[in-house]
Amino acid sequence: MGYAAEILRNSTVRKLLVVTTFFLLIIFWIYIEKRLGPNANDAKLKELEALLPTLPLYPGMVETDSHITSKASVASISKDYKCEAAYQAIKEFYLGKVRAMGWQYLGERHYKDWGKDLGGREFAFQKDQYRISVFYFGEDSPTPARYSVGIEWEQP
Repeated sequence: MGYAAEILRNSTVRKLLVVTTFFLLIIFWIYIEKRLGPNANDAKLKELEALLPTLPLYPGMVETDSHITSKASVASISKDYKCEAAYQAIKEFYLGKVRAMGWQYLGERHYKDWGKDLGGREFAFQKDQYRISVFYFGEDSPTPARYSVGIEWEQP
């Protein structure tokens, strides 16, 4: 019997080989998804980057931060803003402007931060495979930004 066969009889070595093979398969799958999927070479992120400048911006909003994500099945760009305008004024502005651009209103949701209600809310729109969301951090939120406006694509 050869040395390799003797090593494979060891249950610890077999378990290690199975676990290693499993993780290598997962990594390979993620690589293939990112390279051959709809967001290959950040194609969907580039589409979002082209759409972002077409979105209206409420007068007086000052950008404080931005976030970009590009994975195999999701891409998103969001920007955080300081703005003293009331939530209802922001919502009415975006309802009017974004609907006029042909986006469908999806509704509004309330958010809690770790179970604590800080007044956070989000409303969203959809057009084809894209989604726009406007997030209000809430009147009691400690974050310096009050709003976040983002656009995303997610693989169906």
